[in-house]
Amino acid sequence: MAHVTLDEIQQWLAPTKFGLNAIDVELEATAVSFIFGRLEDRFDVSGWTNETTTPDLVRKTVALYIAIMEYERSIAEDYPSGDSYSKRLWTRMETLIEGILADEIHIGQDQDETLSALESPAFYPTDAQDEWIPGELDERRKSSIGMVF
Repeated sequence: MAHVTLDEIQQWLAPTKFGLNAIDVELEATAVSFIFGRLEDRFDVSGWTNETTTPDLVRKTVALYIAIMEYERSIAEDYPSGDSYSKRLWTRMETLIEGILADEIHIGQDQDETLSALESPAFYPTDAQDEWIPGELDERRKSSIGMVF
């Protein structure tokens, strides 16, 4: 089943210069495998089975991959090593994936689970010897500035 729409792919390509009529199903499967493969260590991608279940930002990344591949196919004879536009798009896609993996860019879906896990502490201080009442003088908490060791 399709993870992206034709419009999502076309948004990366100038319609007056490069128009797509249909989505290449095999290329979309490759794009999904590539993008999901990069993200599966951080996210549970098993539920991302179609347009409605795949997070919006992930769909845009898959669409970007397909757009790059379609564009490079069309210019391969004229520019065997690619051109600057496709290279810029590839860099943008890699930056997007790295940002998602580094948790600098949130895809929305799994962020709530991460935030709820952070709401409760992993441990509670229970050691009575570490309790300190403000204002009490404690030998362990004296300043050591100026001391010679």
